[in-house]
Amino acid sequence: MNVSKSNLLVRSYERTERDNTMTMLTGDQWVQRFAYNILLIGLKSEIRGMRLTNKARTCYSIIKSEFGLKGSKQRVLEQYEEILSEMGIL
Repeated sequence: MNVSKSNLLVRSYERTERDNTMTMLTGDQWVQRFAYNILLIGLKSEIRGMRLTNKARTCYSIIKSEFGLKGSKQRVLEQYEEILSEMGIL
């Protein structure tokens, strides 16, 4: 595929222009909900073999220690989703 350099710059500029939106979460409730959702996404990624970060603790270990859950990643995911639905987050 032959793509000119100027064509790539235009695409990059258009994408930057489109993604120029920001959302701000305020209040402890919304920040906590966001954190719980990120942990859920991270745990699902870890089940597939990926990690959100290499140096920090895994989402699996954070969820287990914060909520006192036990079991395999899949079992912890099921329990965590149940907890989040009881809290009204899912």
